[in-house]
Amino acid sequence: NCRHPSEIHSAFEQLQLDLAGEISDAMLNARKVLLENFDEEVQERLKVAQTDAKASLDRLERLLMRFTRAMLDGHATFDADELAFTLKSVPAPVDMPADIDADAVPLGRYELPRRSEEAHVYRLQHPLAQSLLQSALRAPVAPSRLHLDYAAYGSKVSVLEGLRGGEGVCAVQLLRVQSLGMTEEYLLAAGVASGQILDADVTERLLSLPGRADALLRANTSSALQGHGPLGSSNLTDQPGLDFAVAHITLSKEVQAELDRQRASVIGRVEQRNLVLFSDETEKLDAWSDDLKVALEREIKELDRRIKETRTKGKGAATLAEKLAAQKEQRELEKLRDTKRRDLFVRQDDIQAKRDKLIEELESQLGQQVTEANVLCCEWVLS
Repeated sequence: NCRHPSEIHSAFEQLQLDLAGEISDAMLNARKVLLENFDEEVQERLKVAQTDAKASLDRLERLLMRFTRAMLDGHATFDADELAFTLKSVPAPVDMPADIDADAVPLGRYELPRRSEEAHVYRLQHPLAQSLLQSALRAPVAPSRLHLDYAAYGSKVSVLEGLRGGEGVCAVQLLRVQSLGMTEEYLLAAGVASGQILDADVTERLLSLPGRADALLRANTSSALQGHGPLGSSNLTDQPGLDFAVAHITLSKEVQAELDRQRASVIGRVEQRNLVLFSDETEKLDAWSDDLKVALEREIKELDRRIKETRTKGKGAATLAEKLAAQKEQRELEKLRDTKRRDLFVRQDDIQAKRDKLIEELESQLGQQVTEANVLCCEWVLS
């Protein structure tokens, strides 16, 4: 019925208004299908934006919010989208670091990212997040059995779907490398499920699932001590440091081999980076030495040319005064040339001394100090 552009535009706007409800429902259904069927990694790449105030967080921010929710259990209420929470009280075990004022963690609403002016901006460097991290690092982690719920995670993770209904063991270790005056920390993670070795990425995704942890039962002390001859005496349990009934999880050779592979990979990358750093520093010294040598040699050649000109001018002098002046100028130029030559050798010696000092410093720091610590070792069941 429309014949002119203005009529077409008006009719189209009216059509949009008439179908607004259906379009909105269709978009919501499409978004739901996307979130339910697309793998979490695909969602991360698409940066799914939801117009109903649900923002897309990166991996670190999501981990921070999940960690915070676990640490503030009972002390805060979280929104359904897990992008904000209201802090009602600070957990008693949480101690503020020495450089953070306790008043820096007020009660109230926190958002990531902040969408309202009355809310506090929550981030990794916030005093509350830092205090929770410090408390978590100090908390002991006993061997446990994790009952993980895939359905409760709310996102599709393809690499974990094949593990549903299975069980296994996983371990996380902290690797600390001190080299070249720096200290770096890395997390190594590996696991096993029905003989299948899980690498760091799969293990990390597995441990990010919600669930509960049950402490492993202690072994029967009397049965644990049977067959040990003299060790089975009644006064053995009175000896401090000996607890044969403590829960323990044994890692298979394959899991330990995967952790060793990750450790070797990390150390290899650190050594490669140190090699590049050393090469860059030596190349800078070499370039500095070459530039200095070229500049001084250019000045010396220029002085030689001027000395030659002065010598020629002195030979052709018409008066004694002119000849004496030429001889004096020649002498000054020769002194300056000799000084430049000495400077060349002195500068080269300085550069060599700096190179030797660099090599000594790198050699003293090159001896890597590698320490390891077990973060957790657990059994798991995925439903």
